[in-house]
Amino acid sequence: MEMVMLNQIIKNWINKKLKTFKDGSLRLSIPGCSDIIIGDHNQPQFDITFTSIRGIYLILRRGVLGFTEGFIKVTG
Repeated sequence: MEMVMLNQIIKNWINKKLKTFKDGSLRLSIPGCSDIIIGDHNQPQFDITFTSIRGIYLILRRGVLGFTEGFIKVTG
């Protein structure tokens, strides 16, 4: 139940931020949630896979800076 709510919260947040997302599609893979696909499924697709829920937390909390910090901590 909690992951379904998290899935919906993330999808709503992304839809708000990407109102003009028309070309292509975005697929987010999140642990414990079903994949979230936004945009036209028949267009080229961009995939982002999160290995922990912490990455989502950083983005929701700190936006682009949080995404960058999370990426650096994982890959650096």
